[in-house]
Amino acid sequence: MRVHVVAVGKLKKHYVAEGVKDYLNRIRHYISLSMVETKEEDPFNIIDKEGFHIILDAQGQSMTSEEFASFVDNLLTTRSEDVFFYIGGPEGFSEKFKNKAQMQISLSPMTFPHELARLFFLEQLYRALTIIKGEKYHK
Repeated sequence: MRVHVVAVGKLKKHYVAEGVKDYLNRIRHYISLSMVETKEEDPFNIIDKEGFHIILDAQGQSMTSEEFASFVDNLLTTRSEDVFFYIGGPEGFSEKFKNKAQMQISLSPMTFPHELARLFFLEQLYRALTIIKGEKYHK
């Protein structure tokens, strides 16, 4: 299984890009991960691929960091197909696109700039992996 983070738009702020790069490197010590940047506001060409597709959306299911870690652990141990996490651009995703995913999860009920949402998500994924491994980062 491989995890893919599909993000609409390019990173423009250097400090966000540095943070994203840092967390990508940290995460890759635990799992196989790819970052896909797309210009498509609704990347149907990707969501139509076989796999488990999860959209990050403020209206999605809320989880604590520990609950998200349990969710990720379950994905890693029970799924053989690739897992895709989608981070929308400034306009988010259309309802038609959201309906194609198997799940929607929320980083927060607050709205974040899409660049920061990418960084926040990667931090939470890294945090989840350290929780799964029983490491101290998450405290």
